Amino acid sequence: MRALLAHRPVWLAAATHAGEEEEIAKAARQIRTRYPTLLTVIVPRHPERGPAIAEGLDNAPRRAAGQEPGPEDSFWICDTLGELGLFYQAVPIVFIGNSLPGPGRRGGHNPLEPARFGATLATGPLTENFLDAFTRLGNAVHIVPDADALAKWVETMLADPARRTEAGQQAASATHAASTLPNRLATRLLALMDAC
Repeated sequence: MRALLAHRPVWLAAATHAGEEEEIAKAARQIRTRYPTLLTVIVPRHPERGPAIAEGLDNAPRRAAGQEPGPEDSFWICDTLGELGLFYQAVPIVFIGNSLPGPGRRGGHNPLEPARFGATLATGPLTENFLDAFTRLGNAVHIVPDADALAKWVETMLADPARRTEAGQQAASATHAASTLPNRLATRLLALMDAC
């Protein structure tokens, strides 16, 4: 996956919902004016939407159909199940879907998995489904209200690899802050059991 994506600027729109792909495409087209070889990887939350998304994006290649993006492709629709972790590892710039305002969208998705991989993260303003996770990540997640802000954020991350790496490290560190919690809880529970 990394070899396939290594020679061009790339970003990921993960767990997108109906209507968001249009906003993502708008952002991508803005970014391509500065980065003409940009590849936008879209992983829809519901893979069965893949064919319709691809058709709306100039018949973009689809992973579920065994297609890989060529150098002329602007979009790659990764409409498979169980592979999102691969993309989080291979693509360092991640937008978390179900978070841009629009019909049927609400609450975002869990940001902790891409954060654990050290991705630099953005989300729309709708995050109420995972408030604790977003609170834990704090400033490690950038909030973008619309396609224009999303385009600006992606361009900033593409232009400044050091800043991108720092943001990813900040996100990863925030996810590890509570890694000792299970052991501490187990120790307390065992102590309580011994006391009984």
